[in-house]
Amino acid sequence: MVIRQIFKEETSTVYSFIKYAFMSAYTSVGTEHDYASSLRKSDKYIPTLELVAEDGGRIVGHIMATKFDFPFDVPSVIIGPVCVDDSYRNKGLGRSLVDVVCEKAKELGYSAAFVAGEPKFFSKVGFKPSTDFGLKNSDGIEDQFVQCK
Repeated sequence: MVIRQIFKEETSTVYSFIKYAFMSAYTSVGTEHDYASSLRKSDKYIPTLELVAEDGGRIVGHIMATKFDFPFDVPSVIIGPVCVDDSYRNKGLGRSLVDVVCEKAKELGYSAAFVAGEPKFFSKVGFKPSTDFGLKNSDGIEDQFVQCK
């Protein structure tokens, strides 16, 4: 298995992959695939921080991190969506995707990462509730889902 940057010609495949993967995800709003597409078109998109996990020529995982306009002078990214094929869940692939994208973001000079996602998973990969840092979310997402590292 390899974790690598997405190829441009894979975006439609990844769109379908994200849509399918979130159908059985612990936490989903149902539009994560559209969200990823909109991020790719935005000025926040960082091509080197959109990654796929490939096994035997098949995409089995996806993650992206984009620039986050943190109100303080801290270079930050927001991670998401993150998804893993059903047959690869609970085997460490999600953790590997998060670890790799965080390391690559750090190499690019980002010192904080935020996520709106499943607390049980993200706490296992080093994220803590943003409220632990005195930060309150203003986007209407429940505080328990907003975490940072």
